[in-house]
Amino acid sequence: MATDIAMPSLGDGVSEADVLHVLVEAGDDIAKGQTLIEVETDKATVEVPSDASGNVLKVHVKPGDTILGGNPIITINESSSEEAITSRSAQEIDNNASEQVPIDIPNNQMGYSAKPPINTHPHTTVSTQRETPVFASPSIRKLAREFGIDIYQVPGTGPGGRISENDVKLFSRAKQQTGRLSGLPSLPDFSTWGEVEEQPLPRIRKTIANNLSTSWSNIPHVTLNLDTDITDLEKTRQEVKQKFQAKGAKLTITPILVKALADTLSSHPRLNSSIDIANSRLILKKYINIGIATDTEKGLIVPVVKSAADKSLFDICVELSTLAAEARTGSIGPEFLVAGTFTISNLGGLGTTHFTPIVNFPEVGILGVGRAMQKPEYIGESLSPRLHLPLSLSFDHRAVDGADGAKFLQDLGDTLANMSLHLPK
Repeated sequence: MATDIAMPSLGDGVSEADVLHVLVEAGDDIAKGQTLIEVETDKATVEVPSDASGNVLKVHVKPGDTILGGNPIITINESSSEEAITSRSAQEIDNNASEQVPIDIPNNQMGYSAKPPINTHPHTTVSTQRETPVFASPSIRKLAREFGIDIYQVPGTGPGGRISENDVKLFSRAKQQTGRLSGLPSLPDFSTWGEVEEQPLPRIRKTIANNLSTSWSNIPHVTLNLDTDITDLEKTRQEVKQKFQAKGAKLTITPILVKALADTLSSHPRLNSSIDIANSRLILKKYINIGIATDTEKGLIVPVVKSAADKSLFDICVELSTLAAEARTGSIGPEFLVAGTFTISNLGGLGTTHFTPIVNFPEVGILGVGRAMQKPEYIGESLSPRLHLPLSLSFDHRAVDGADGAKFLQDLGDTLANMSLHLPK
């Protein structure tokens, strides 16, 4: 029996991927669970396995194609171990594939259900030369035309990047204020003044650029800075890190930050929320998932430690090491890159102090961490060197007032300063 193996769901808001490698060809016998293709999504490189065994009759994709969720990857003659593999004509394969039904994308953080666009030609992959798909209803597209706006320039804040009426109006207002209704001005020909090199932007870099533009354009950022004394914490960390290492865990400042942040968020729920302007509501999340901004060769990836408040420091250490390694090798699963409620960006290893991290929409807060430095401080009447950790909290001022942000940052600093009392001796 001829059966299509289709592209599965790749996670919240991810409806398409670029094909990097095709690992099977017509005539191959494949087993269930065998990798068929490697694809690159907006967030990671993913291996796509077969959900059935049989003989490959037709391969529908090639490297460089863009494939939508629900599109067929291959057609196989599915058989039991006792059946002989038989071939089908190309026409039969096409007729069978026309019954392919697109799959649903799981609910995203905002609680909405997002579906990939329905492809009316299941065997047709999208050319990589086309523009990034825009998810907007006909009425929203009409509204954009009436405003004289290119719909492709409008950042979508809805589920899966869907563009709403409010997105179009905000974009129009911003353009009117700057007097640039036609978008960004075109760049000059830099080669006029000297040699240049042009590099195409990979999908992940384009996604990072679009997401940061959306966050910076739509979120009124406020950044507060604090130096917190971690002298006692660092002394204790040095004393106990060998015990962690003996059990297979690396105790760095990052897992300690995750644990302290999760504990502090428990008593400051507004910093663990999302604001839904279109429906005039604040969504307070009862779970705490901490994203860790991770630098990789392909760009910034944010693995997420789920239910961080419920995990021990040891478990967080082990999980962070695994997630960071998989992120850097591109083997991290898409389920570990979604559902974050707050993010940490630690640039201390690069020597920075305070900086302004950009909030990771639809979250409302992000913590920037710099390099710890020795500073003289009066303890009573004596001047002593103390180790201070620079913390920078950026938050969405629509959801969090300045006083609330300041209290949160101070409580986080106090929690860190006293973390030495809670480290296993």
